[in-house]
Amino acid sequence: MPELQVFRPFDGKLIKSIPTQNEEDVDKAIARAHALFQDRNAWLPAHQRVAILEKTAEIMSTQVEELTELAAEEGGKPYMDSKVEVMRAINGVKLAIEHIPQIKGEQIPMGHTQSSANRLAFTQRELSVSYHQSVRLTIL
Repeated sequence: MPELQVFRPFDGKLIKSIPTQNEEDVDKAIARAHALFQDRNAWLPAHQRVAILEKTAEIMSTQVEELTELAAEEGGKPYMDSKVEVMRAINGVKLAIEHIPQIKGEQIPMGHTQSSANRLAFTQRELSVSYHQSVRLTIL
């Protein structure tokens, strides 16, 4: 299997070789991710997603020095700039934790037309595979 070689930009020294995937493997992974996304019954409940993100933030917080050195090495940025990036990444995980409970539906006023009389509509934000937010309108 081919490998991607990661070099330090300031001196060209090899940091690490990482195995890559071929096009078929990537297509399979995308198809699997899409199928999992489409099956809402298989989604992790919010409390489990929060627990995973809390553990992620905890692990990252115990490895700030290692993550900073790695970011500086592979990005070629000064140590302090890399540390700011690592701290921002940890903060981003914490912000995601805070926003999970806010992902909810909202009622849309209906009854303004004959076809919407005695009906309710709700929106719900969803996160797609690419993490872009979309809105689904469901009329009951």
